[in-house]
Amino acid sequence: MGSRATRPVRRLILPLLAGPALAAGLACAEAVEEPSSEAVEEPASEAAASAHAADAPAAPPTLELRLVPSRDTVRLGEPVHLYVRLRNRTDRAVRFHGPPDPEYGFLELWIRAPAAEEVRYRPPVRRERRGAGLVEVAPGDSLSVAVPIYYGGGGWTLERPGEYAFRALYAGPDLQVASDTARLAVRAPADDRERGAARAVMTA
Repeated sequence: MGSRATRPVRRLILPLLAGPALAAGLACAEAVEEPSSEAVEEPASEAAASAHAADAPAAPPTLELRLVPSRDTVRLGEPVHLYVRLRNRTDRAVRFHGPPDPEYGFLELWIRAPAAEEVRYRPPVRRERRGAGLVEVAPGDSLSVAVPIYYGGGGWTLERPGEYAFRALYAGPDLQVASDTARLAVRAPADDRERGAARAVMTA
């Protein structure tokens, strides 16, 4: 008898408590035959949160810069490339002043070696920016460049075993796009023969 007497009271109080979530709260109350006070109030708040999330605007599409190593793991002294992909995720064509290549200077590429500070990658060759020219990228398309990350202007870059982290920033005259962080594992030589071969390649 007590439960039947209090059920209409809950239905009268619910609109005052639910506020903007009135419709969602009533739907939850009708879906349960024997609601308790907790069963009525909790679904109303959850429904209100779901409705609010559904009404929230979607994040606008952007430009995306990704770094993808050609291999996840290499042995010391083995070459490896880092694929730099600049993708247009907007709904219109975008013009870039050059490819995402450190050689032209539009791309800043940073390397963090094991137990070391982050340093900027110096490409083995420098090219004039004016020679790059404008590059138009249609919606959904991308520009890709393979960077020989194992070797740079100062010689061999992956000098010791361990995990290396890479990040990049494409900086044009009117836009900047930051990348995610890519990681690469460099394994130690398995024996003296591999160690000697790695030393010969890295010091050549």
